[in-house]
Amino acid sequence: MTSAILQISFALTAKTPSFPFDELTLLQYSKYFSGTGMNLPVSGPGYFPGWAIVMAPLWWITSDPLTMYHYAIGLGVLIGVATIWPLSHVIERLKLRRPQAIAVAGIVMCMPSRVVQAGYAMSEKLLCLLIVCTALAAYRLWEETTYRRAAMFGMLVSLTVLTHARAIVVLPISVVWLLIFFRRDRRLAIISSCATALLGASAFALSIEVNQHLLQFQFTQGYSVAGNLFSGASIILRTFLGQSWYQIVSSLGIVVVGLVAMVRWVASDWRSNKQIGAHAWMLTVSVGAFMLSVLAWSNSDGLFPQTGRGRLDAAIYGRYGDPFTMLLVAAGLAAIVRGLRYAPLIWSLCVNGAILAATVLWVAPNANTWGIVTPAHIPGILPWASSLPYPQSLEPGWLPSVYQKYGTWSWMMPSWTNRNRFWLHASSATLVFLILLCIAVICVNRLRRHAQSGSDVPSRSSVPEASNPLEAQSKGLSRSRLLHSAMAKTLCVMLILACCAGSYAAIPMVRNFQLKDGGKPSVVQSIQDIDRRYGTMSVAFDTSCTPHRGSKGWAMNAFSFWLQSDDFSLTSHPRRTKAQLLISCSDFKETTHMDVKAVSGANSIGYQLWVLPGDQQSLLSELE
Repeated sequence: MTSAILQISFALTAKTPSFPFDELTLLQYSKYFSGTGMNLPVSGPGYFPGWAIVMAPLWWITSDPLTMYHYAIGLGVLIGVATIWPLSHVIERLKLRRPQAIAVAGIVMCMPSRVVQAGYAMSEKLLCLLIVCTALAAYRLWEETTYRRAAMFGMLVSLTVLTHARAIVVLPISVVWLLIFFRRDRRLAIISSCATALLGASAFALSIEVNQHLLQFQFTQGYSVAGNLFSGASIILRTFLGQSWYQIVSSLGIVVVGLVAMVRWVASDWRSNKQIGAHAWMLTVSVGAFMLSVLAWSNSDGLFPQTGRGRLDAAIYGRYGDPFTMLLVAAGLAAIVRGLRYAPLIWSLCVNGAILAATVLWVAPNANTWGIVTPAHIPGILPWASSLPYPQSLEPGWLPSVYQKYGTWSWMMPSWTNRNRFWLHASSATLVFLILLCIAVICVNRLRRHAQSGSDVPSRSSVPEASNPLEAQSKGLSRSRLLHSAMAKTLCVMLILACCAGSYAAIPMVRNFQLKDGGKPSVVQSIQDIDRRYGTMSVAFDTSCTPHRGSKGWAMNAFSFWLQSDDFSLTSHPRRTKAQLLISCSDFKETTHMDVKAVSGANSIGYQLWVLPGDQQSLLSELE
């Protein structure tokens, strides 16, 4: 219920699309898959079509783009809440009772890393559901090796690949893992691994082909990964620390607890029966996807931009890793609820402390703390956004800010009060939680040890001698279990309250981003007003005009989404167009000396709406 309320809260901030590429590309793809027609190619790097296919039937209900967008947001909320069910079944496999598993799954889906995505019509919510379902299928296949369960696992792997380009990491890991079944059933291992490889490769090839067909240019999503391998050890290490810091802070260090727990469980599986089970699949998929995210952002241009305000999220990017690391967060919470021993606790503290310290002392001093923040890219740290040195610019993304407007620095060690304080403030919440966790674990383990050693044995005169040790040990263990249960419940309540508080603190950033990059363009509103008053008029978009770097693709996607009409077309020769209205640069009249008239107030993304020569000019003269 709490997860649903939080996700609905962010869904209500989604008035209009605010991502010209991530959202509008997939919304346009969904129009194509619905069979209702996509009349123009899409600009941008391209995206895999899984989420677009799921959204496609929404176009059968409505033809209005804004209504369709709101339906897509609602569908995303339903998917986000539905993810709790398979996630709870995965957590049950980590030796928790059903009520405990549901509580842990609910907490994971309440974290800002998940609920902030409810405010955007992007692939992440579906990707989370598919990753969790694939993990559940892996556990079911390991529990009972049948062709039916192997087929379900392979199908889910291919659907995951179809949903996101960087989910490709799931495919080779899954194929290799299926080959491990050779010891159990040779025929099933060979058939299932080959079938999964074929299905996954087909899903990948189909996704590339769809993008090549629907994009204006070539598909380039993720092509920088190979080149980033040669960015240098320092750049890769900085990116690794930054993204690791983000994962730790966004989960209060629980992700590392989960990592340590999963490593121990995998090692235990190997020691007990020399097998690599579903624990290993979940661990390698989570770590593999995280490392792919690190490589995707390991470049000096992102970390140390030479022009513009730069981006903070390039140093601590979390959106690519969040759908996968949520498995480790779930494992960490499960381990805590089950009861941590001293060894995994110490390892978790050491790893958390080392990454937090290295990031604050080495990465943070010359990071772009003043840079632009895109909420969907680093949703887990938005609760601490108020500690950033400057408010986020309200200038739209197609018109980048410049350094001169901000007091930047080349190096500044974070302190509690200086302008680089964000890193310390965000890290402090994790440190407080880890201290409380240490106290809880010490109390429970000491009581358990005293109970097992029989130190609470009553006097010999009170009960018969033979029953004293056993009775005392039983009572001590009972008290230990009660204390552990009480602390686990207290922890869950604290985490739910923390998730609610963090989500509430994140809403202003999401709303501001909607104000900055969302909204229906005034050019579109003017065209729709003209159509209502004078009848439909043909509109052309001048592709030879580029008012600002990056604005052309933004404008093409925005105008083609809002103007779902065959009367909207592209032209690279505006002088020869037969259209009645033209969307072009603001200086079009001065540069071409054509007898055109500007529509007053119709200027969006650096583009002006012009009335071309013809009968329509006298008809629309009052709009000049």
